[in-house]
Parts: sequence; structure tokens; C-alpha cells
Amino acid sequence: MKKRFKLYLLFVLLASLVLTAFVPQTAAGEMAEAVRPEKIDPALWDVLLAADEETLIPIDISLYDLDENTLSEKVELETGLDPEVFRDEARFEKEIASKLRTAAQTAFREETSYKASAKRLSDQAFAKLKTALSDDWGQWIDDASLEDIREIEPEKIVDRLILEIRSEFQFKQNEILRAEQFAANYAFVTEHVQARGNRVLHIRNYFASILVEAKKADILYYAQRGEVAAIFYTPVYQAEDALNHISNQVGADSVLGTKSINFNDGKGFKGEGISIGILEAGGVIDTSSPHYDQSRMTSVPNGSEQLVVSTHASLVTAIAAGERVGYNGVVYTGIVPEAKVYITRASNSSTFVDGLDALAAQGVNVINISLGFRNTASYTSIDRDLDRFINRTGITCVVAAGNNAGGYGDGTTYINSPGYAMNCITVGNLRTKSSGSSKIGVTPYTIHSSSSWEEPNSLPSEPDISAPGTWVRAVRTTTGTNPFYFDLEGEEPTGTSYAAPVVTGIVAQMMEEHSAKIGNPQAVKAKIMNTASPSLVSNANNGTESNPYLRDLSGAGMVNAVKAMSGTAYKYAWNHSALELNYITQFTVSLSAGQKIRATLAFTNKNTDVIIQNGTQYYDMNLRLVDAATGAVLSAAEESRNNVEIVEYTASNACTVYVQTRIASGVSGVSTNWALEIDRY
Repeated sequence: MKKRFKLYLLFVLLASLVLTAFVPQTAAGEMAEAVRPEKIDPALWDVLLAADEETLIPIDISLYDLDENTLSEKVELETGLDPEVFRDEARFEKEIASKLRTAAQTAFREETSYKASAKRLSDQAFAKLKTALSDDWGQWIDDASLEDIREIEPEKIVDRLILEIRSEFQFKQNEILRAEQFAANYAFVTEHVQARGNRVLHIRNYFASILVEAKKADILYYAQRGEVAAIFYTPVYQAEDALNHISNQVGADSVLGTKSINFNDGKGFKGEGISIGILEAGGVIDTSSPHYDQSRMTSVPNGSEQLVVSTHASLVTAIAAGERVGYNGVVYTGIVPEAKVYITRASNSSTFVDGLDALAAQGVNVINISLGFRNTASYTSIDRDLDRFINRTGITCVVAAGNNAGGYGDGTTYINSPGYAMNCITVGNLRTKSSGSSKIGVTPYTIHSSSSWEEPNSLPSEPDISAPGTWVRAVRTTTGTNPFYFDLEGEEPTGTSYAAPVVTGIVAQMMEEHSAKIGNPQAVKAKIMNTASPSLVSNANNGTESNPYLRDLSGAGMVNAVKAMSGTAYKYAWNHSALELNYITQFTVSLSAGQKIRATLAFTNKNTDVIIQNGTQYYDMNLRLVDAATGAVLSAAEESRNNVEIVEYTASNACTVYVQTRIASGVSGVSTNWALEIDRY
């Protein structure tokens, strides 16, 4: 009897051990022995090891994005237009632009007002134009837009119609993406999140991501799902304005800053037909500001965020697109005082993407992000989300680098997230004046001591470009003794917050001048960096790592609005998407003696199922200038960790050069989009 009882106990013990081997081990001590599932990010794994069974952990469940080909087919079915047409200028000209010109010519035939000197279409011509557009383009250009178009010079109407169609197509394409992606995300939430009793924090609209609070066992369950690409730990970061207060500050350049009437009046690119989004940490524009225009500027709700008045937001908006305001004999105006502006607030990382979504839903073409998250000295989920957003929507995003250098901010010199996002344009703060009332300083200018510039060795060099952002003045009130923003605090504002909207305004000008840049963020980035002025920025304590045309503190140099317009462009190529290693393109350019060629290559980070920790996790492309006669390399940019490469060469004699791009390394199963800009001077 005792022997049988001992055998029974032994059987129970063995069975228990066998069963235990197949039960998920979630205790901290047991998990320490386990191997991290591939889909769980290392930072999240460390949290799981330390957490108990009942702890709710904030996570980002990253699903696989919708197939781009399937989505394109859906867009074409619903709109009647192939998205590829908008990525190929030759096709766009043949299939859309030429038809618009024909429609306009039909409307203007025998129209005496259609002359260079005409200021407005006659009623007869306008009626003919509406009729000519109604059949093919009625869904793209509504009556309200036509009424606006009627007020511009007749000779500019076709260009404006093209711009309207590009903007409307981007908007409709993103609406379809939003509906399809949200439906896919919500299906996963219903089946796998709500069914397990987990709390849903946010369901993303434009890419495949869900923010959830979940227990350890549920996180391990999600890591086993086939539709899950990766899972990340998502602590909440508090957003703050990318602003700094410093005593001896420098004012915005009178040509490129808030007093930009010289450029706007001279060239006429004031943002007509372009929509700007502004995402702020503290609030929205003060409607009592003289720079505010209720017909152009709209505050957009973002969940439970309180849309309170913010001095910072008011000044950022004024710099980018403020109304013309005269004070004490000086006219202060935004870079694009005729652009539409949509502004909202995101006070923390949980509402950051929701704020981007809210602006995208308004059909914006470019978003200014003059906020940052401190203590983010590496590529974070915030940067990844912005990269993903830009990839999916095609909206250009301009980001303030932060103000952590020179003992300011967190004192690290590191850029703030989301400034590490590879697909955005990150902006440093250039010092161009010595006080608010002083005139423009002597070149070369210096980067302000507070402007952030450091990044981990795993990431591309930042910032991308620099712009005036110190001693920036905009009018708070036209009466009283403290007329300018921040005068009430006894300080003048400075910081990358105010450099970023200068670039945002110029991006809007670029889109107005050449509407093919709408929906093409890499083309915008390549152009604006290629036409920057490096010689206007001091090299003192502003070195380079490998590419001599990308400096640590100032990037490609000072933004140059005049050159950023395509008048000086020689050639461009963009929206190339490739997987193949050693894929090479070659463009032939003729140079005369003494002529300079400058080329910039910008390519995307599409590997958004990881939080970048090393240079092998994103594409590497190389750029070369080669003598066509001898094969000699004249200039090369082959830095392995940059996603922007710049080359430059001045010809001593008349010659022909090849501009070559090559994919040096890639990421398995992930493509990259790239844009190349070539200019001759």
C-alpha cells in the first residue's frame, strides 16, 4: 500500500512538472530565465521583468500596415485617379494638367479680359470655366474654391487649379487611408483587446498602431499574434514648447523672418491655396492678436485637450502666416500671410499623434511642430510615430530641434523627440541679430548657444537646416507700452520654436510655386536642403563628421527662400521606391567653366516596426559626382548613417558630369522612397 502511494505521489509530481513546463512563466524571476520574444522591444522586456502580474503597462501594439498596392487600388476605385499619376510629373502633365489647360483655354477663348494686365475674370469667362470644369473636375474643385480662384489674376488660374487638385487628391487619399486603417485597427481591438478586458488608450487612424494598457500575460499573448509586428513600451512624456528665454538674444532676419514683406511682395508667394497645420504644447493662437485672421485661421479640437490661449502658439502662428500688422513705422507679417492655418494642442505624448491626425483631417499640406519632449536622447516611439505618419499621409512636417545646449533645457545638447524622426525636417536656431531693435548682423551668423544639435551615433546627423529664431518679434498689441510678445515678461523670445515656422512658411511657398511638392515630403526636404546657404553660417565650433556639407550645429546651412523656389533648379527626380541593393541611377549634367553643381539626396525611413538603435535598421544610399570623360569621382557622399547626402563641385573647365545614386544597404522586406535635387549656379 505504501509502495503504491509513493508511486502515485511520484506520478503526480512528474505530471505537475510536465504541465508546469508548458504554462507561460510570467513571474519576474522565471521571466529573467526566458528568452525575449522577438516582437517585444528590449525596453518593454525590461519593464516586464520588473513588473508583477497585475501591473497595467502602457504599450503600443504595432500591427502591419495596410498593403500599399491594395490601398492604391482602393484610392483609384473611389477617386477615379491613379495615385501613381501624382508621383510622376510626366504622367501628371499628360493626364491632368494638359486637360485643365484645355478647359481653361475653352473658357477664355475670345475673352478679352484674359490678358497679363487683367486682374479678374469677367462673369462670362467665369461661367464658362465652371461649365468646362464641372464634368471632369467638379468633385475636385468646389464652388467656394472657384470663387477664391476667380479673384486671382487670370494668367495664374491654371496653376492654381493644378494646386487645388493636388491638395484635394492628397486629402481624399488620406481620408480613404484613415477609414481603411481605422477599420483594420478597430477589428483587432474588438477581437483581441476588448475581449481580454484591456483598456484601449488610443486607436491610430493613419497607421497600424493601438495604444493599450495591458497586464504581463496579455502582452505575451499579443506577441504571439501573427498580425502583430512589434510591441513597445510607451510611457507618457509631457510636451513642452521648444522655446528658450535668454537675455542677449537675436532677432529674426528682416528678409526671412517675421518682417518678410520684401520677399513676399517681390515674388508673390504668400501661401495662396496652401494649408498649414500648427501643433503646439501649450495651446492655440490668441484671437485678439492683430496677426490673427478669423477667415484663415481655425482652432481644431483634439480630444480632451483644452484649447487655451498660448503666447507661444500666437507667436509661432504669426511667424509662419500672421496677418500684416503695422507698428511704429514697421510692417510685421508672416512668411505666408494668405495661407490657411489650422492649429491644435498636444500636451503629452499620448495626444501627440491624435493632434497630427486632427490636422491631417483638415487637409493640411505641411505641419509645424514647435514642441518637444525632454530627456529623449535617442530615437523614441514619438519619433517612430512621426516617421510613420509622414510615410502614410505624405504631409511634410517641420520640427524644432530643441534648446538643450549651452546649459539650457536639460543641459545635454541632445535634440528633443520628435526631432530624431528621419522623414521630417529638423530645424536649428540661427543667431542673426544682437537685439530686438538692431539691424541684421554681419555674416557669417552663428548658431545660438542653446540650439540642440547632438544625436546618438545610431542616427543620421541633425538638425537638417537652420533658420533665424532669436529675438523674433511679432506684434501683440498696437497700443500700450509693451507691443511685442513676451515684452510683458521683460524678455524677448528665442529658440528653435521660432526658427521652425520660418522654414514651415518657406515650405508653403515652395508648394505654392511648384505644386508637385504637395504630398512629396522627401522632395521638399531635398530641395530646401540643397538650396540652403552654408556660407552664411560660421564654421567655428561647428564641425562635420564625414559629409563636409552637413555641419553638426547648422545642418545644410541657413534656409534660403529665394533659392528654394525652383527658378534655379536644373533637375530633380523623386518618389523612386526600390528594394534592390546596388540599384543605381545616373543623371547627366553639363557644366560651363566656373559653374557649380550641388545635389542633395533624401530618403525615407520606412522600417517603423522597430525603434531605431543602430544604422543597420534603415536604408543607406550613396551619392556621387563623376567626371563623364574620365570616370574620376569629383565628389562623394557615402556616410553610412545619414538619410540625407549632399555633394558639390565647381567646374574648372567646361565638362559633363554624372550624378549617381546607389542603394548601399537596405532592410529586408522594407522599401525606401527617395528624392534627388540637382541645382546649377
